[in-house]
This record gives sequence, C-alpha cells and structure tokens, in this order.
Amino acid sequence: MRSKTKRIFAVAAALFVLAYGHADAGSAGKPILPGLDSPQAERTWNDFDALLGEVVRGGLVDYATLAGETARLDAFLALLASARPEEMSAEQSLAFHIDLYNAATLHLILTRYPDLKSIKDIGSWFESPWSIEFVNYAGRKVSLDYIEHEVLRRRFADPRIHFALNCSAVSCPPLRAELYAPDRVDGQLDDAARAFVNDPDAVFVRDGELFLSRIFRWYAEDFAQGAEAFVRGLAGPELLRAMDQASEGGTLRLRYLPYDWSLNDLGRSGSGSRGAQ
Repeated sequence: MRSKTKRIFAVAAALFVLAYGHADAGSAGKPILPGLDSPQAERTWNDFDALLGEVVRGGLVDYATLAGETARLDAFLALLASARPEEMSAEQSLAFHIDLYNAATLHLILTRYPDLKSIKDIGSWFESPWSIEFVNYAGRKVSLDYIEHEVLRRRFADPRIHFALNCSAVSCPPLRAELYAPDRVDGQLDDAARAFVNDPDAVFVRDGELFLSRIFRWYAEDFAQGAEAFVRGLAGPELLRAMDQASEGGTLRLRYLPYDWSLNDLGRSGSGSRGAQ
C-alpha cells in the first residue's frame, strides 16, 4: 500500500510540473530583472527574444519584417525602461545593458528605414547617431554612447563586449538572434567573441600580416594584452596555424581593415564587403 501511495504522489507531482512548470521558472514569481516581476513582463521579454529569432538571419537583420513589428520592439524597450539598474547584479547589469543597446539601435534605424543606407545617415554634423539622447533609461533619456562608454566599458572593462554590441553596419559584429541572459551572459560573450575572431571577413592572415577589424584599433586600450594575444586566445586551429606560420615565433605586423558602414539589412545583403587596407 505504501509503495502504491508513493507512485500516486509521483504521478501527481509530474502532472503538476507539466501543467504549471518548474518551481524555479520565471512564472513562479522570480523576476527577470529588478523591477520586471510580472507575468506580462515575462511575456514581453520572451516575445522580443522570439522576434530576434525571426528577423536576425546570418548576422543580418530583416528590417522590412521588423518594421511591421514595431509594437513588439517598443513594448520591449518600455519594459527595459521600467527596470531598476541600480539593484542589478553584475551579470544582470551586463546582459541588461547589452540588450538595451542593441534594441535601442534597432529602434533608431526604424525611425528612418527604409530611407537610409547607413546608421551614419542619422544625426547631423553636430550630433552623431550615438550621441542622440533618445533611450529611456532609469527615468531619464541617455544616448547609445552613454550605455557603451559610461556603463559597459567603464564598469565591466571586458573587451568581449565589443563583439556583443551591434551598430547596424555590415562590418559590425553580428546581432545575436536571441537576448543576452543574466544566467548565460558569460558564455554568450565568449561565443560572440570567438565567432568574430574566426570570421575570415573580420580577421585573417595574408602575406605574413594579421588583418583585423578596426574595432581592435579603435578600442586598443580595452585589449590589455594586445590584439594579437586576444585573437590567439580565441582563434580556431586554422587561424592559429596561419598566425604561427606567419610569425615564426615573433610578433605579427597588424593591418586594419576598412569599416563598411552600410546597413546590415538582409534585403540588401549583396552590398558591401570587407577588404584589406
């Protein structure tokens, strides 16, 4: 009888989990981020995560489709505006600010799409698109520059951040087809940095020289051990072998690639390419 009773309880518990989910799921009341603790917040978060999967393909963005889904993007940005960054853990803050930057950049592009060829078409002689204060953040408006330089670079000093932020240009590290999540952000950053370093359009060896994205030049101070050492730490076997053969035990001469600022639009995927300079 006791064994039968245990089996009945086990079946009942399994049915409960199927019906209501695991006890540690977000629906059980655990907030996604401080300030985002309602079922609607979780739905909005998951909906935008799904939207990224729908419009990001091969690192390019289907802006034509995204333009028809502005309500979902706006709802996500409104959700992030209600979060409380000052109460976040380091992992929460890192993921939150990356997601905010990328979503806000998409919003900025859509304010002019399809009548622009580059994010640089936004702004003026006196104000770049990155310095426009349009992002709702903790009760005030800030710029993309503020999120990147004043928060992410200053607070975290992690060079992998440069491969997670997307500036909507062909030469930018590709936009991830999912949100950065606090419990997975370290692995996601590793994945983004490794993918970029092993992208032959962004990093390659030719004629005994290491050709790099200009990201490594613009933010040289963030790569404490130098660009070559950073690349070596993430390079796959093919790239590492090419670097070893070219350096012959010494250091490689670095060359920086021109940056293609063309819009990373799936509908214009034939435009723009990287080349040595």
